[in-house]
Amino acid sequence: MIARPLVPPAVSAVSASSGRLAFGFGPRFFLLLAAGVLIVVPAWLDGRVLWVLALWNVIVFAVWYVDLKRMPTRGTVRVTRSWRSPLSLGIPARVALELRNETDHTLDIEVMDDAPVELTSDVGRSVVSLSPGEQKTAEYEVVPRRRGDVHVGKAWLRMRTP
Repeated sequence: MIARPLVPPAVSAVSASSGRLAFGFGPRFFLLLAAGVLIVVPAWLDGRVLWVLALWNVIVFAVWYVDLKRMPTRGTVRVTRSWRSPLSLGIPARVALELRNETDHTLDIEVMDDAPVELTSDVGRSVVSLSPGEQKTAEYEVVPRRRGDVHVGKAWLRMRTP
């Protein structure tokens, strides 16, 4: 007779892009663009000041583009999901998401684990700041509500530079 372990095995994967346009604008970008609106006030007196606004917007986009190019490429962040204890109906268990930064830059990573509703009603979400080569663990709790096998989905990463 072959006995199955009670604790699911740890699963590890490297980061991959979720699509063709897997980037976005963060809150700092919009804050800097909004700060440029202050330049409109002197533009009421002299229309030439609008060139300063255009230059400001170009600088903001250039800084954003440089930051985008510093973002990690495919396969530079490793995520490992492991279970701290066996899953039992109605008994809380911990899930650990271990993140390893294999880039040359410090990253702020928001990780969201796609756990099914049979295990938790909340998304396993954590924010971790990782230095180059650093490894940290984020944990969340699950409480199984049904018997049987469940499929745990992917872990989604949202990365940005500090």
